[in-house]
Formats: sequence, C-alpha cells, structure tokens
Amino acid sequence: MDINDNSAKYIIINGSMYDSGESATDVLKNNGFCDISGSTVIYEVIRFIDGMPLFLEDHYMRFLKSASMLGDFELIPKSELLEYSKMLIKINGCENCNIKVMSILRNGDKTSPFAMYNSKAFYPPQSAYEEGVTVDCFDITRNMPNAKIRNEDYLAAIERMKNTSGRPLFEVLLVNESGRLTEGSKSNLFFVSGKKIITAPDEAVLKGVMRKQVIEICRETGIEIEFRAVHKDELPDIDAAFLTGTSIKALPINNIGSVRLASSANILVCKVMKFLDDRIEADVSAYR
Repeated sequence: MDINDNSAKYIIINGSMYDSGESATDVLKNNGFCDISGSTVIYEVIRFIDGMPLFLEDHYMRFLKSASMLGDFELIPKSELLEYSKMLIKINGCENCNIKVMSILRNGDKTSPFAMYNSKAFYPPQSAYEEGVTVDCFDITRNMPNAKIRNEDYLAAIERMKNTSGRPLFEVLLVNESGRLTEGSKSNLFFVSGKKIITAPDEAVLKGVMRKQVIEICRETGIEIEFRAVHKDELPDIDAAFLTGTSIKALPINNIGSVRLASSANILVCKVMKFLDDRIEADVSAYR
C-alpha cells in the first residue's frame, strides 16, 4: 500500500509520532502498517478550519459504520482521534487542513492498527463556485458503496480516465450498469430539475457528511428532494447540478461531458450553498 497524499512532515502511527522524511510509505511500512494482505483498510478524512474539526461526530459515526459492515473491531476512540489531530495540526503548523485516519481491519482480530496524517487537500477558489467546474462520466461502480474503503484498483481506474479524457476534469461521475449516475469518484452528486433536487438513494452511494447536511437543509427549508439516480440520457433536460464533499462543500457543475449547465446561477444551488456555509460556521464555532 503506497501513501501518496501525505502533505506534511509528521505522521502518527498507533499513537506514536514519526518524522515521515521523504516517504510516508516507508515509515508506515517500517512500523508494520503497510502489510494489508488479507485485510481491509477503512478511512475518514476530516477537515479542520482554524484548528477546529468540521462535522467530527458525523465523520466518526461513518468511520464506525464502515468497520461494522466488515466485522466487530475496536477503533480509535473519538476523543483520541481529536487529540492526535490537534497534535498533528500543532507540530505540522497547519490549522486549515484535512487529516486522514486509516485503520487496518483483519479477519479474526478485533484490534485495528491506525495511522493519521495531513492529507493533501484542494479547496476550490471562489471562481470555481462562481463559474462551476467541469466533470465527465465513467462507467464504473464501487463495491460496498456505503463503506469508505481504500481500493487501489478503483483509484487507478479513475486516474486513467482523467488522464485520457483529453481535457482537465475536476471530477469523474460514476455510471452504473443501468446507465444511471450515482456519485462522483470522491464526492456526492446532486441534480436540480425545476424546483426539485435529485440525488441517488442511500444504498447506492457513500453517505457523505456534506451530503447529509444538504439533505437536512432541504428538509428544513421545504426544498423537495427526490432519491433516485438520474439516467445519463436525462442530462440534457437537467437544470443544474452540484457536487458535495469535505473539501469542496457544495460546488456547482458547469459541464457534464458536452452538456452545459448554468448551475452557479441556479436559485436552488445558491440557496443550498448559502445554508451549508452557515451550518459549517455554526459547527466550527461550537469547538471554539
């Protein structure tokens, strides 16, 4: 298992701090973390704003859920996860960052070795929210979509698609065997049709933390929301679309392949973006 998204000098393995030097993979390997034969790696990525965690409770509950889908395991407690995160923030000198926690789950072993480090993050500039981003479709699905599991083959396939698309893509939208768009490769996906927001049903996607917030916003503000996966043939009739994710919040889409969308100007998209920003501010403020 190679680690290519570490963005800072220090990492934590099973509660001990290590200098990653030039290779986080080597440090993890030297401390027995990269031996994943016959096991599964689950992970979460938590965003910190001014040193404060964003939607920590939701991330931790999903971490537990991913593990429970694979067996009975003892994971790092939430209090320790937060403590180690703050240690990394302090020693790496970065208060605005994403921190990844990974655990190795082995059959027949309740213990679950863990590693934590600052994960590379891209926070879109304001222009991306004002103009939207370009995405395209790819015929691929994830196994066990409700669990956040590291899958090397899946990651490689997505990168190949991006590299051969012929133009820069912000994200790749997954299309299932029925021709329906379920989610992004690293994000959740929403469509707007008239006064209604559409997103794939829970069982078909990773139930993202930002996705959960958007669904709650719709229910609290009276926006109609429909749970179904949009067929790719419907795209010319869609009014707008947006992605959600830990680093991107709610991000409008301006192109899906050859289909152009005025998503950043759509009233419902703008409303969701505003309410989501308010929720983020309120959640972060609770830790101050």
